[in-house]
Amino acid sequence: MSTNSNARSPYIARITHQDEVFGKVLIKNELDLTQEKHRFPDKYCDRPFEYLEITPAGECVLCCPAWLPNVIGNVNEGSILDIWNGERANIIRQTILDGSYSYCSNTLCPAIVNDTLPDIDKIPQPYLKKYPKVIVLGIDESCNLLCPSCRSTRISYASGEKYNSKKTIFDRVIAEFFSAPHNEEITIILNSAGDIFGSKITRDFMFDFDPTPWPNFKLNIMTHGVLFTKKYWDRIHLWHNKINTFNISFDAATEETYDKIRVGGDWTTLLENCRLIYTNIDQYKFLSMDFVVQDLNYKEIPAFVELINREFPLAKVMFKVVVDWGSWDNSTFKQRAVWREDHPNNLEYKQIVETVRNKIKAGEYKNVSLGNLGN
Repeated sequence: MSTNSNARSPYIARITHQDEVFGKVLIKNELDLTQEKHRFPDKYCDRPFEYLEITPAGECVLCCPAWLPNVIGNVNEGSILDIWNGERANIIRQTILDGSYSYCSNTLCPAIVNDTLPDIDKIPQPYLKKYPKVIVLGIDESCNLLCPSCRSTRISYASGEKYNSKKTIFDRVIAEFFSAPHNEEITIILNSAGDIFGSKITRDFMFDFDPTPWPNFKLNIMTHGVLFTKKYWDRIHLWHNKINTFNISFDAATEETYDKIRVGGDWTTLLENCRLIYTNIDQYKFLSMDFVVQDLNYKEIPAFVELINREFPLAKVMFKVVVDWGSWDNSTFKQRAVWREDHPNNLEYKQIVETVRNKIKAGEYKNVSLGNLGN
C-alpha cells in the first residue's frame, strides 16, 4: 500500500531563502530571516562535526533540518563519506568555529534559545570525526498514525516505486557504514520521519539485521509507542544491549487531547507499552517522553510533567514547539503555533511555560527539559 500521489509530504515548506552556496533553503520560522543573527565566538556545537541526518529525499543535513536546514548533498548522487567530508559540510562547520553560526536557527535551536552551548575551549580536538557519530535515518515516512502536524493522509510504503527508492537509500547507508565489522562509535537513530515499526523498511531491518559484530554500534529509537508491544520487544532481542535511548511521542496528558493530535493511536496501549519499556530501563541509558507544543495541547504542559513524573519517574520529559512540516495550510499552522508572538493565546502559553519553569527551579518538577519553548 502507498499513499495518494497528491498527498502532502511532511517535508514541504513555504518559506525559502536563496543562499549563494546552498541554493534554495527551506526555513521553518520566518523570524530567522528578519532578526539579526547572534554570534557565539566562545561557544561550540558538536552537531555539524558528529551528526548526519538523511531525509526522505536522500538529502543530508548536519542537524535537525528545522534548526539547520542547509543541505550538504544527496546520497543518490555520491558516497556518504564524500558528502560528510565535502565542501558544503566544511563551510557550515567553519561558521561554528568562527562563532558566527550563520546557518543556524536562532529561534528554534534549543541550545541557542536556552543559551546552553558549551565553551569551545573545553572541547577536545580534533572536532571532526572520521565517520558521523550519529546518523539519523529519516528516510521512510511510513507510519500507522495520521497526525495532522506531519501528514494529511496516511503514509505507508510496503511495495512499489517509492518503497523501492526508499529501500535503496536505506540499504546504501547501511552498506556504506556496516559492510564489515569495525570498532567505530556510530549511533543510528530510527525513525525520525515515520515510526520504527510502522515502516516496513525499518521494521524488517530491526527483525533481520544482527548488530553484534559491531561492538560500538548503538541505536536510538524514536517511536509513537503504540506498536512497541512485548511481541516486538522480544523479536528484537539482539538489539536490547545496543539501545541507547528511547524517545516516545505523547503530545498530550489526556486521552481526549491525544486522540485529536495522535490520530489513529490508542492512549491505553501507549501507556501499557511505555510500562513495558520502562520495566526494561536497566537495559538502556535514557528514556524520553516527548511533547510537541501546539494550541490543542499547551494547557496540558503541567499535567504532562506530573503524569510522567508519577508514572515513569526515571524518564526525561522533553518539550519542543510545533513547526511547519507542510501538512497544514498556512492559516492552520498559524492557528496551531501558539508559541508565535502573534497568536491570540501566546500570553497564556508563556505564563504556563513560566509556571513550569519555576516549578522546575523549585524542584517540584523533575527531569524536565523545556527545549526550545524559550526563556
